[in-house]
Amino acid sequence: MSVTHSIGRAVVVATMVATGSLLAAPSLAFAQASPPHRTCLSVSERAGRDAGCWLLASESLGIVSEAAVYWHLDTYETRVAAETAKGPRGTVVEAVGKIWLFTVANAGWRSPGGVRIAEIGPLFVKSGEQYTALYAEGISNVGDVTPVHHHPGPEAWYTTAGEMCVETPAGKMVGRAGETNIIPANTPVTILATGKEQRRSVWLVLHESAHPWTSPVNWMPKGLCKNCYR
Repeated sequence: MSVTHSIGRAVVVATMVATGSLLAAPSLAFAQASPPHRTCLSVSERAGRDAGCWLLASESLGIVSEAAVYWHLDTYETRVAAETAKGPRGTVVEAVGKIWLFTVANAGWRSPGGVRIAEIGPLFVKSGEQYTALYAEGISNVGDVTPVHHHPGPEAWYTTAGEMCVETPAGKMVGRAGETNIIPANTPVTILATGKEQRRSVWLVLHESAHPWTSPVNWMPKGLCKNCYR
C-alpha cells in the first residue's frame, strides 16, 4: 500500500541544487547557483513567496514490477474531487494555481473525471526495486541556473509557463510552456531558466527508495544553454 506524507522543513546540508532538482543527504535541500540563494522549503512554509523550490509530497510506491512507467497529470476543480478520483500510486497536490492528481502507472492509464494535462514517459526503472515519487513545484527567474547533480532514478518536468534549458552529457533540450522533459536515471544535469518570463513547472523525481534521491556529480557542462535565450 502506498503512503503519502507531506515534506517538513528542508535543511541545507551539502551543496546547492535545482529549481527542478534538489540535493540533500539525507534531508532535502535546494539553493540556486545565482543569487538570491534559496533553500527548498515545504510548500506549507511558502508564506507569500513566489520564486523558489517548493516540496509538495513524497509518495512511497513500494516495489515496482514494471521496467518502465508513466507519470499521469490530471487537474480537478476541487481537492475533494481529486482525492475521490485518486487510485493506487496517486498523489493530490496544489501547485502553480491548480489542483493536481499525479499518478505513476502504465501507459494509457486514465483517472475518472478531471482534465488530462499530460502523460509523461516512458520513465525507465529497475524492475523489482522499491521506488519513491518526489513531487515539487519549481519557479525560476530568467537566468537562474542549477549546479550539476543527478538522481538514482528518472526525473521529469511539465512546464506551465516560461522556458528552461537542460544540459546533460548528451547535449541540451529546451522545455517551454505545455512541454515535457525527461532525464534518465544517474544522468548529470544542469538547468538554466531562459526565455523572457518566469519559468514555472511541476516535476517528479522517481528514485530508488534505498538511496538518497539526489546528489552532486563530477561533470563539467559545456555551457550549451547559454545560447538558449530568445
